[in-house]
Amino acid sequence: VRNRWLVIGSVEAPVEDALRLRRTWLLGQPSKRFALLLDYAHGGLGFPSGYPSGAWLEGALIYYPSAFPLRALVAEELTTAPAGPIENIPEYNSLDELATAYAAALGVQPWLEQFPALVHQITPYQEKGQFYLADSAGKRLPLTNTGNTAWPLIAVSAGRPISLFGEWNGSRLQVLSILTPAGIISLENL
Repeated sequence: VRNRWLVIGSVEAPVEDALRLRRTWLLGQPSKRFALLLDYAHGGLGFPSGYPSGAWLEGALIYYPSAFPLRALVAEELTTAPAGPIENIPEYNSLDELATAYAAALGVQPWLEQFPALVHQITPYQEKGQFYLADSAGKRLPLTNTGNTAWPLIAVSAGRPISLFGEWNGSRLQVLSILTPAGIISLENL
C-alpha cells in the first residue's frame, strides 16, 4: 500500500528477560488504514532508528496476511513528506463506536492484542487514584497510563474534550498521543 503516512504514536515495552519491543503506529492518507511496525531489541542493543510521532512519511508498506491486517513491513525506505492536514481520519465519536469497531475486529481476528483507537471528543480525568476517559454520553473506560503520562494528558486537556490515539486491549486504553489542529503531541514528550 503506497500512501502518505502519519506517525500517530509509538510505545516501547518489555517482552521477556532482556527483550524489548517497539510498536510504531502509522495512519495512511488517503487510505485511512492503520499500519503497525514492530521493532525488537535485545540486551544492551538499542532499537533501529525509528520514526518520531507526528512525522509525515511517504512510501509503500506490505501488510502481513491477516483477516484484520494491521502489522506491516516497510517495502521501501520511507521518505520524509511535507506536513499536511490530518483529514478523513477513522476516529470514533463515542466509546460505543469504539466498542462496536473492536467487536467487529475481534469477530474476524480473535487473537488481536492491540486495537488502534482514535477517539474524538473524549475527556481524561482521575478518580480515586485511577485514570479514565469519558465521552459526551458519560460512558467511561479505564486507562493503562499512570501518573507519568496521565497527569500531563489531563493538564493538556484542561478538563475539555480532546482527540486521542491509543491502543485498546479490550479492557484498558493506553493513550500514546494527542491530536491537535497543529499536529500530534506524543505523551512520551510531555
